[in-house]
Amino acid sequence: MDKVNETVSTFNKMAQKYQDKYMDCDLYSDSLDKLCGLIFEKQTLHRSTILEVGCGPGNVSQYLLNWRSTDNEKLNIDIAGFDLAPAMIKLAKQNNPQCHYHVRDMRDLNDLCPQSSADTFNIAICAFCIPYLEQFELTQFITDLANVLAANSLLFISFMEDDYQNSVTQESAVGDRVHIHYFQSEDVIKLCQAQGFELVEKHTKDYLVDDVKQATDCFIYLRRE
Repeated sequence: MDKVNETVSTFNKMAQKYQDKYMDCDLYSDSLDKLCGLIFEKQTLHRSTILEVGCGPGNVSQYLLNWRSTDNEKLNIDIAGFDLAPAMIKLAKQNNPQCHYHVRDMRDLNDLCPQSSADTFNIAICAFCIPYLEQFELTQFITDLANVLAANSLLFISFMEDDYQNSVTQESAVGDRVHIHYFQSEDVIKLCQAQGFELVEKHTKDYLVDDVKQATDCFIYLRRE
């Protein structure tokens, strides 16, 4: 079994436990509030179309749908998401029945290219999904994602920041394995800039377990005019 299939198999098996741990998004609420604020700033009478890559159980989608501005206005959005783990898609559909979710591999975005400008996604959310890509796959993914997005678009990417050679395989007590790749933020930003995006903001946050640092989470917000 290759790395991707093994990782997907683990997430498929652990989907309910993942939902139980991360559904409320409390760990990342400040980062998602920033994203919601950027979406709200560009909000018009036309609905924004959001593509959520690696949607998991739909926790980020739900956060966006429940978000309200200081004037209690909600985001004017439609969300389409995908994940390679069928169990995650099943949960996402249950949690957010108004959204559209499908089983799809993020390494194959070619058939998502819009047929007309009216179908173009103008926001993409990639929350902790790129760590499951090899370095060469990340380069192709950013290129393909840029082709899916409208000229005037927002892009949000979060991942664990470290040197690529420190990438790890995590294994549970029962032998379920997840393969995680680390990236440096400047490398991810350069890939996005090569596709016409400019950096809006970047920040990092230590991921702690029992007050012990496990990783450095990185959040980048980009815009293409």
